[in-house]
Amino acid sequence: MVRVQHSDGRYDDLLLTYGGQAASLAGYRLDMAMAVLRYAADGSLVQQVVYGGSSLSTTTGRVLIENLPDDTPLTVEYQGGTVMLTADAPLPQGLRLYAPHATDLLVDGVPRAFVPEDDSIVCNKIERVVLGLWKTSIHIQPHW
Repeated sequence: MVRVQHSDGRYDDLLLTYGGQAASLAGYRLDMAMAVLRYAADGSLVQQVVYGGSSLSTTTGRVLIENLPDDTPLTVEYQGGTVMLTADAPLPQGLRLYAPHATDLLVDGVPRAFVPEDDSIVCNKIERVVLGLWKTSIHIQPHW
């Protein structure tokens, strides 16, 4: 584990394991190959970026992520009461995320339902939404 301390009090914790094997590292328990946790100066979690495992928690028992498919990269961002997820694959029913102040959940920008449980939220099954954009040309002929 490497902690990067910013001059304004923010800090990032970078966690790496060999092949996603279960490990305890400096206050965290994980089976992820990689996790980056970004914290605000007040210690509140601002962002999680994870890959290569299914769970991440603190050694005090706070679940940060649980029930993530091993091969799914996931970014979780917190802005006030809004939790924003970005994933490259469908997310399973029962995905649990630390989100003590969650009022809204956005997945790839689309509002989704969730169930609050203690200081976490549990997501319904989330299929990845792919939006296609088509370029349309409109030609207007004046009638003189």
